[in-house]
Amino acid sequence: MPDLLNEKEITLDKLREYFHENDFSTMPIKDPSEYSEEEAMLYKTVLKLINAEWKTISKSLGLTHPQSCYSKDFPPELIRDRVQRIIADTVIKLCNDENAFGNVLEQFIIPQLLEGSTGDDELHNTTNALMLTLDIKDLAKTAKEFSCDEDFNPYYMGENYPKWDHNKKWYRTRAKLKIELMDDLAECSPNGERR
Repeated sequence: MPDLLNEKEITLDKLREYFHENDFSTMPIKDPSEYSEEEAMLYKTVLKLINAEWKTISKSLGLTHPQSCYSKDFPPELIRDRVQRIIADTVIKLCNDENAFGNVLEQFIIPQLLEGSTGDDELHNTTNALMLTLDIKDLAKTAKEFSCDEDFNPYYMGENYPKWDHNKKWYRTRAKLKIELMDDLAECSPNGERR
């Protein structure tokens, strides 16, 4: 990462290339239960901020359904959860390292405060660049196209349109001529009785 950050210009293509060559998703992160009380509060705050921004940007990318429709095993949700945890853990590590925190404060935070910025634009731009780098829009499109039953939250009580679309696609619930699933046919004996 230091090589990437030392370049004169960081482009989206360079970020994508870097992350394709270096799998950041395997970065070790601390178990949240091991944080002190202050660290746990900071951890939760960072998760909330990133999640709120992620939801906002997701809508602009065409991901209009609530996150609660999907299970934690839905690929875009897995990526979102992992990225949020990595960022929150990194923020805590940064706050615990006085030298690194001082550098970030001096180089990034104080100049933004002097310009009158609250940091909202920076959070939005960072989250947006991260989502574009990870290509979340295409990942969600592929995950929707090749969905499976485990991708959906079985306890979601609202109208789960993505799950209905999945069922219509894979179980042909709209078809006038009902199609028997191979699993159902395998359970029948040769004379048509259920086993």
